[in-house]
Amino acid sequence: MRTQNKKYVTFGILGTIAAFLIIISDIAGGIGEYNGVFWKQFTGMTPTRLFLSSHMAIYVFPFITFGIIALYKVLEPSGKIISAIFCLCLWYLTYLMTAAHAGYPYIVYLANYNSQQAENLQINEILNMFSHNISIHLVVLYALALVASLGILILVITGKTMLKRWMSLCNPIVTIALSVVIGMISPVWGKYYGTCCPMVGLFLLFLCTSIVLSRNVKMNK
Repeated sequence: MRTQNKKYVTFGILGTIAAFLIIISDIAGGIGEYNGVFWKQFTGMTPTRLFLSSHMAIYVFPFITFGIIALYKVLEPSGKIISAIFCLCLWYLTYLMTAAHAGYPYIVYLANYNSQQAENLQINEILNMFSHNISIHLVVLYALALVASLGILILVITGKTMLKRWMSLCNPIVTIALSVVIGMISPVWGKYYGTCCPMVGLFLLFLCTSIVLSRNVKMNK
């Protein structure tokens, strides 16, 4: 039993590290203003920023799954089915994000080519189609993020999980709300924080999960 608990601690730590690395890549590869046309924010993106925002995310996002498995373990006392539903929402989010980042190199190439050459109608059509699809994609992402974050927040507040009630503050929905406040105080900092605020919440959630599971292992020695 203790060996199994140690396994979940390892999963939590892997998820925490993965979330932290994605935060770094989000900030370093931060995308600027795009005035409502999604693909235009990729214009001028350098190979370094492309690597950080695309390749790193593709390789690191799968490790978020380990953190979600550990999170399920600490949420499980509140109900196996309801905990599984919210964790599956989080997992599907990471799947969507991995798929989205995989397409970035192609969009960056087309966006840069289009900005350096005379605008090509066919390329414009492809880029605009991408913008339309990504808009739908983002609606699904935000909906899933809201359902999963709010659900986990409620479970933790009820006190039926292994997490402490104050740990409900370590939640993506809280860090997203915080981005609004930071943006009002400092638009510059708000812009950088806004690119990674959901992942900050996930990082804190995985960190709390790892700490709780680690303490549980020590208590069972």
